[in-house]
Amino acid sequence: MNRLKFFAVLALLLSTLHTAGRPDRAAAQFLVNKIKPVTDLADIPFNRPEPKYKWEPEKNTFFPTLLGLTGPYARAIRTKYFAIYFTSAEHTARRIAEICDEIFEEISKHYPTSIDRFAPVQVYVDDSVDYLGNAYSAYWYNFIAFWSTPAAFDTRGTKDWIRDVFTHELTHHITLKAAHTSLPFMFGIISTSRSNQNPDFIFSFPIYHMAVPNWFSEGIAQYESQKNGGDFWDTHRDMLLRMATLEDDVHSYTNMGYLRGKDSFRAEMVYNQGFALLNYVEETYGEAAVRAMVEQRPIINFKSAVKKSLGISANQLYREWSEHLNATYGALADSIRAAGEREGEHIYDGGSMEYYPVYSPDGTKMAFLSNDGSDYNSLTKLMVMDLATRKVEKVAQGRKYGKYADNRFCWTPDGSKLVYNKTPGGRWDIFTYDLNTKKEQRLTVGLRGRDPAVSPDGKQIAYVYNSDGTNSLGLVNIDGTNRRFLTHHNDGTQY
Repeated sequence: MNRLKFFAVLALLLSTLHTAGRPDRAAAQFLVNKIKPVTDLADIPFNRPEPKYKWEPEKNTFFPTLLGLTGPYARAIRTKYFAIYFTSAEHTARRIAEICDEIFEEISKHYPTSIDRFAPVQVYVDDSVDYLGNAYSAYWYNFIAFWSTPAAFDTRGTKDWIRDVFTHELTHHITLKAAHTSLPFMFGIISTSRSNQNPDFIFSFPIYHMAVPNWFSEGIAQYESQKNGGDFWDTHRDMLLRMATLEDDVHSYTNMGYLRGKDSFRAEMVYNQGFALLNYVEETYGEAAVRAMVEQRPIINFKSAVKKSLGISANQLYREWSEHLNATYGALADSIRAAGEREGEHIYDGGSMEYYPVYSPDGTKMAFLSNDGSDYNSLTKLMVMDLATRKVEKVAQGRKYGKYADNRFCWTPDGSKLVYNKTPGGRWDIFTYDLNTKKEQRLTVGLRGRDPAVSPDGKQIAYVYNSDGTNSLGLVNIDGTNRRFLTHHNDGTQY
């Protein structure tokens, strides 16, 4: 008997029906009575009563066990649109509270459909580890996690890091909500099949709740941070894009669309090119065209949003941008060659990233950090090169404290030891490696100090102290004793 079966399987990724922050409405009712797009936040009330937000006094505690904050010292700051949770990172939490409502209103007014799904945003500020200086947005949970270590990317310039990181993640939160279609789930499958008769078949078609490529999602986050005083197109980014252009190594349009499968450097170029492309769109088609792509809410392919917003295809946009890069950077390269190019000697290429080369005091060796073929830029090892033979040795590879070293480092004045950072327990401590005995020694425990520099007499180590989003300068004896501070900042200072 012939029989055609048609069914739809909705694979819910959350424990409840996904309505992106609308727990008080059933999904069916939401689809029937969908709120019309908002054009002006000042004129349109939000879709739920606004509670009376306030800065909670220190004596008021809470116990959000899902965030792991089960101690009696966890507190919250509540603003008009945010609830900011913290335990020890009060300064960072208050810095966020001072700017969050202003930034939210400034960005969300450009993406009115994001307000269809508004709910107060929960922010958790964590100061438990030193090596994480970033944040992430889980927009479907109305949640942003924020680590309070100042963000320092060697592939990007220095900026107001709290404003930059928070605005970047909040932009994800707003724009991805705006791009969300009316479907009441994150992922579904439409499938049809026929069995018991030749030919048998099964056909399945996936449906996602949005179609936003990584180049746009990360590009628009940097773009909006730039518009709100956090980020900017700096010389680091320009150098990376310039060299990629001159070496014919720019991601294709398709490769710009995803991060998965790329090492850290290639993934960073997705961020880089997305930011650069949106800056080009603004210069060529206007600021409104950049933001209009989100409001198109594409379902199958983002190329339709590009076409509707700019009037040209995504492929044509990419070709025009590529021609612009080649013309701009090609002319710059020609001018340098005309002035007399002088190229250095390439002496090592063992990883995708090498950092912080430092000559030994006698000039016979050079130490540096390398990711040594790892896919991740942050997994760096301490290397020492003999400049006469070009032989490279990995040092400080003991099992006890791990094989990865972080941040800037230095030689002792006599050239016998290297002084550097590792992060046992997630926090920076200072170590030494003796090149003669091949032994590693831990000098400090719980110091939270990076970028050690040994005094000329070899008796003291200066370092950068990290706590609650702020850096200060400290000193410690060469044996790890007598810790003291030279500065006492509490204003988000970075070194």
